[in-house]
Amino acid sequence: MDIDALSNLLMNVGSPHQYLVQDLGATAVYHYTDLGALQSIVANSDLWLTNARFSNDYEEGTHGARIASTALAEFEADQSLAQPERDFARSIAERSSATPPADVYICCFCRHDNLLRQWRSYGSNATGVSLAVATTQFRQLSGPDLPNDIGLMYLWRVFYDVDKQREIVKECVSLAHADASKPLDERIELALDALRFFIPTFKNEAFKDEEEARLVFRPAPACRIKPDFRVARGMLVPYYSMKKLAAAANQGGWRPPITSVCIGPNPNREINCEGVKLMLQASGYDGPVKVSNAPYRG
Repeated sequence: MDIDALSNLLMNVGSPHQYLVQDLGATAVYHYTDLGALQSIVANSDLWLTNARFSNDYEEGTHGARIASTALAEFEADQSLAQPERDFARSIAERSSATPPADVYICCFCRHDNLLRQWRSYGSNATGVSLAVATTQFRQLSGPDLPNDIGLMYLWRVFYDVDKQREIVKECVSLAHADASKPLDERIELALDALRFFIPTFKNEAFKDEEEARLVFRPAPACRIKPDFRVARGMLVPYYSMKKLAAAANQGGWRPPITSVCIGPNPNREINCEGVKLMLQASGYDGPVKVSNAPYRG
């Protein structure tokens, strides 16, 4: 993959970023979970990237691929376009349909903190917490800094509007086709790389309230780091450890860049706040801990 060419295309699509960490207009994203998971994250200095096919969205991946296929067909049928551009779209469609989608692993964040709808979804048994995570700290592992024999990682917002999803696909095709400095095969491959990049960021509109940004990891075909497995929701779920990936990328001191924690609505929020403060301090974190003011019983 030509990451420099992909990076330029992403910028031209209107997605400013550094090292494939998108500029989300904020310094942090928020991981909603429960006290048990928080304790594990801090104690093990780790975050997990879960195989997207095992998420609570059974259309994960297939929705994005379907949108891309539809948009390519519309592009090819657009009589207002010159024939070479339409032929270009057909070539991309043929190549993409002949290549099975690669495994995609994700760690999910919300772009906003202390949202009642997120507490309802992730505040397990009134023990919900929200971790503020510094987006810039993922640049150590994203883009070109992750070795090619491991894979590709990036932090990007999720798109829910179908029209926007189709627009992105068509813009990727147009921009790749217009790059006359490259041979045709390289332009086709650039368009395919862009589609593979964006497809994991397309979700069904039913999930739009989650306002998600996600860390996406696509392991290389012969990735030298192997996934781990855990049992969740009656399934054996594959996942990758960020700690292991960081060590393989010579970032052995990496740990989750937690900058603050919000304790979700629950009857014990004040005492839980004290407990979380003590745990974070014992692990070398010095960010603030606050309690949610949402009047929700949980």
